Amino acid sequence: MDPACRDRVRAALAPVPHVVLVLPGTDREHALTVLRSRSVASKGTDWVRDGHDFLAEWFDDVGTRDLAHRTFVTGAEDPGASARRLVATLT
Repeated sequence: MDPACRDRVRAALAPVPHVVLVLPGTDREHALTVLRSRSVASKGTDWVRDGHDFLAEWFDDVGTRDLAHRTFVTGAEDPGASARRLVATLT
């Protein structure tokens, strides 16, 4: 992430008490496979254009991870179960 952009996003998120990076897993390849599959199913895109993998770029971006207060791993849970578990951990 561009440092100037990251700083603007960090400032915008400053009042937010819980900035959570939600991932399906910590293993890069597994997480990207799951995220890509979900994206194709829900949005019709794999986020690869002209050989550039935007999803992998986002996953690997240190700036994205630095913005989060914590990382929440969903594993094989369905989205509803993950949402309930996340809310329970934040309250």
